[in-house]
Amino acid sequence: MKPGSLWYGALQTSRHRKLIYPEEPQYGTVMGSGDPHPMMQLGVNVDPRHGFAAADVAASRVTWVRTVLKPLPDDLRPWFEDARRAGLKVLGVIARESMRRGWTYGQAANHYYLTYRDLLDAVQVGNEADHRSPSSWSMRPLRLRQLLRAFQRFRPSIPLVGPGLVSGDPSYLAQIEPDLN
Repeated sequence: MKPGSLWYGALQTSRHRKLIYPEEPQYGTVMGSGDPHPMMQLGVNVDPRHGFAAADVAASRVTWVRTVLKPLPDDLRPWFEDARRAGLKVLGVIARESMRRGWTYGQAANHYYLTYRDLLDAVQVGNEADHRSPSSWSMRPLRLRQLLRAFQRFRPSIPLVGPGLVSGDPSYLAQIEPDLN
């Protein structure tokens, strides 16, 4: 398998609002309890267009794959089906490259919902909106709010994940939060 960058996520519920100590790649222990909980999951950024086999990715003990969705004819359905059969969860990313020229956010949301709704475990909407770089999708909070609103059609069947922030400044997200339900 080609090297990929790992991204980490610790799931937190209202019952377990404590520090999580990762003991194994797929599990964490609530500190002080000694009880293992499936709190931490590992994922890898994968571009299936580069020939990664889903079974090879699953053999690395990650539980999630994260990939940017692009308009058809760039069809990732067969690879996502293989990933699901291999026991992987799929996070589809809506990034700048996901937009076809002339599309509205609503048209993009409709396209990806109809194409991948049965194959995605979650959808990340936006990518590094608070930063300017070739790999970021820079946008003001109002535009990001409009993008997130358009993709709410995936809910409640598919969880939406907001964009990662380069700055880590929560005030950027605070500008969009009040209008999202």
